[in-house]
Amino acid sequence: MNDPIDGVSAWLDALAAPVPSPGGGAAAAVTVATAAAVTAMVAGYAPDGPDRDATRAGADEVRAHALAAARRDAAASARLVAAYRERRADLAAALHEATDASLAVAESAAPLAPLLTWLAAHGDPRLASDIAAAAHLAAGAVRAATATAAGNLASWPDAPASLHDRLDAALADAVALDGLGR
Repeated sequence: MNDPIDGVSAWLDALAAPVPSPGGGAAAAVTVATAAAVTAMVAGYAPDGPDRDATRAGADEVRAHALAAARRDAAASARLVAAYRERRADLAAALHEATDASLAVAESAAPLAPLLTWLAAHGDPRLASDIAAAAHLAAGAVRAATATAAGNLASWPDAPASLHDRLDAALADAVALDGLGR
């Protein structure tokens, strides 16, 4: 059996390469997926029953969604960098796509909050530190993804207000997730 860290090492090598993609948004999405995996692990120790099963399934769904968001963000970031480098006329469209992708990463963490809340109340109390770790990982990922989105918005004066609204909502989610980690 391969050491699971080898796969993480390969991902980190790709992230460390001086190329446009993957970047910070994809890293944030992988962090959401990591928080979801920790959530699923903690749920595996909760008492048997439909709530535990639903919590595990919800965490698995968040993980899958976050990994898809990582791929989408990486592709959108690469297109944005190309649009900047080539001074293309579709820069606004590329900014919109990249900002939307970063916000989707941030939003992908929100479903973890009720799962972690349930685990805090019904899970194995010996795993409270893992619940806190998952909450803080998710909150950090949201902040990282919103930083990427905010950077895009700062260079785009005509950005739709709806993107700013989504940014604000995601930041509120980060605060709520951090609160679960106490």
